[in-house]
Amino acid sequence: MDQVNPKDTVDFPPCTPRTLVGKPNLMFGNWSKKMVMADFDDTYSKVVKYWGFRALNWFHLWGFLVLKSSERIFKTRCKGKTIGYKVGNYHLMFDRPVRWEQNLRILNWLLLESGNDGLGRYAIMQAIKRTSTLRIGFKGKKSPPRIVFRYGSQDHQIAIYLDIRRFILNGIKKNWGINDDKSSSTGGSAESNEN
Repeated sequence: MDQVNPKDTVDFPPCTPRTLVGKPNLMFGNWSKKMVMADFDDTYSKVVKYWGFRALNWFHLWGFLVLKSSERIFKTRCKGKTIGYKVGNYHLMFDRPVRWEQNLRILNWLLLESGNDGLGRYAIMQAIKRTSTLRIGFKGKKSPPRIVFRYGSQDHQIAIYLDIRRFILNGIKKNWGINDDKSSSTGGSAESNEN
């Protein structure tokens, strides 16, 4: 029988929320085969709303929700001056439940019509995983996505998403003591256009 020399063993420190520095190194998200979700990168909120309305009317999706995931500032030089402009990364989700095949059809329609490169990468990954996934919690230094626009019905898939989101964000606040002012557990302030 082999004996273990105590000098050869390594003691690992316990991993508790107190040993974490800053925000937790976990990423929480929501996945669904029935909910149509899209991830628009490096674009403007007007563009995301436009595609939300187009898909809503084309596929009869009842209502949609737009969340701002993060933003970037691009700088360029023009005639000796530095010009900066902000673009955002947005999540778009629809309320009507659909079959997975219809979900992929809508996502790829959005990709082909909008030509958004980030949406192309997102669509490929969702097809590989066979489920739609979007981030709810922190991602490194990025805050949780915040609701910026609502339109139409919010009673079906969006209501389920918002319940999951509220549960996760409240759990993060309770267990890690993180309170992010940009996104409240109820979703923060959002521009709303109801029918």
